[in-house]
Amino acid sequence: MPTLKLLSIFVSYAHEDELFKERLLSHLASLKRRNLLSTWDDREIDGGNDWRADINQAMENCNLAILLVSDAFLASDFIQSHELNVLLERERLDEIKVVPIIVRPCTWEMDGIGKLQALPKNGKPIITFSDVNGERDNVWVTIANKIADWANDYIAKQDMQFVSSQGADSQFLLK
Repeated sequence: MPTLKLLSIFVSYAHEDELFKERLLSHLASLKRRNLLSTWDDREIDGGNDWRADINQAMENCNLAILLVSDAFLASDFIQSHELNVLLERERLDEIKVVPIIVRPCTWEMDGIGKLQALPKNGKPIITFSDVNGERDNVWVTIANKIADWANDYIAKQDMQFVSSQGADSQFLLK
């Protein structure tokens, strides 16, 4: 049986929102350990590399793009002119899923991403959930569970494609 590809996630964010990116990655760590997905963000670019080429390659290789949206994200010329153009075009062609996660209050609905269903529910910014009583962590868990569902669906779809390409006699390969 061929090796299944993991759900590959490209994380787009403004550096001012790095703490939100770290919280997301922390909540996805167990999914990475279980080989359900991989993540990429610009902090993985090695010194001396052509950073634009690395970002372009990561955007081309992803199946899911997560946008950590804030006023700083919307104000970033590079994100707006480079990353969003590529990601939204791939989304338009049904090549990838693009999911905005609203991390701070901003005018995201008026932007090109306003047509996309945002997380958390109703596009409520993550920062508005209380960090004192665990409410914000619960929101991150809900988002991580949604991403786990997408990863499982992605892998299951590959399983189904493998079985259908092998014919009815090979269906016993699926567990």
